Amino acid sequence: MGFSVEWMYKPRLILVQYYGKVVADDIRGQADALHVLLDADGERPVHMVIDLSRVEGIGFGLGDLKNLAIDTHPLVGWMALATPNAMFRFLASVVGVQFSRGKHRILATREEALKFLLEKDVTLHQLVGYGDNKKEE
Repeated sequence: MGFSVEWMYKPRLILVQYYGKVVADDIRGQADALHVLLDADGERPVHMVIDLSRVEGIGFGLGDLKNLAIDTHPLVGWMALATPNAMFRFLASVVGVQFSRGKHRILATREEALKFLLEKDVTLHQLVGYGDNKKEE
C-alpha cells in the first residue's frame, strides 16, 4: 500500500500521503479510505492536503486515468497537492483537474499547501491554531 489517509484536523482537514511507487490501485484505495473518513466524521467543507513528496515513481500512464473515474465526495472542498518534483507536478495537475472539480492548487511543500488552504478558508484558522486565533491546548 503506497498511501495513507488520516485526519490532520478533524472534522475539516484531511492529510493524504502517497509514498513509494504509486499504482492505480493506490488511487482507488485512497478514494475508498477517504469516503470512509468523510462519511463517519466529515463536516462541510473538508479540505485536503495531498502530500506527494515521498513518491518515488508512478506505475500508471496518463491514459490509465480514464479508467480511474472516481466520484469526488460531496463534502470535499479544496485540494492542495504538495510535490517538489516537476514531473509529479504535471501529473498532479492532470489528476487534480479530474478529481477536484477545479478546486485544487499544486505547491512545492506540505507547509505551503496548508497555508494555501488557510488562505482559502478562514474558518480553519481557529481549528488549526493559526494567527491570532490560537487553539487552546
